[in-house]
Amino acid sequence: MKMHAITPWNTHVGRLITAFLLLLVPATSALAQHQTGYLEPPPSYLSDVWTIGSQEEMPKPPALPWESKATINITVRSRDSTVATEDGPLSYPELGITSSLSLLHPSIGYWWNRRGIRLSGMYLKKDQHVFHLNFGYAVFDSKKVQHSINLLTSRISGSDPGADYRYWSTGIAYGVNYRGFFLELGLAHPWKDELGNLDDDPVIPCGYLGYIYRFRPD
Repeated sequence: MKMHAITPWNTHVGRLITAFLLLLVPATSALAQHQTGYLEPPPSYLSDVWTIGSQEEMPKPPALPWESKATINITVRSRDSTVATEDGPLSYPELGITSSLSLLHPSIGYWWNRRGIRLSGMYLKKDQHVFHLNFGYAVFDSKKVQHSINLLTSRISGSDPGADYRYWSTGIAYGVNYRGFFLELGLAHPWKDELGNLDDDPVIPCGYLGYIYRFRPD
């Protein structure tokens, strides 16, 4: 009997079986490693299998020591920078001595968070008295310093070497309190002039200065 050589289709079948086995074994190993949570990069010829199996989220590695320290430092700096402008529920009284038109007068006030009210004044006699009523808003408030915008209404009766004054006025004033030392300056409109000396002055300076202690908690 005449012997026949191996036909070409047998050669192709053998090659297909060998390639299938080469793909099956590493793919099975990669699947088992994925189920246990430990993944290793597969051989380059299994890049497609690895791409399909790694679409699920991988577990995050533990944070390194220097990463934890950096996060803590950022948090501390953030707290320090917001102490002076804290918007939390903060209320406190204030008490002091102020002066305007060479007349000393007591001052008392109270702040609710950023909003405050202050009353100051002194009555000596009919033609010599001063009263101020402030409605303020603190744009910056810390233990050492406070900056505020104020709606100031004043009743002033007094005199200087040039004339006598007796009027009511309302205006806007800027106030600063640094460790108790207080200054408030602004412009006001004299809406009631009893002596008529301010008819030509629609806007006049307003404000006062002195020492006001704020009983602000730390």
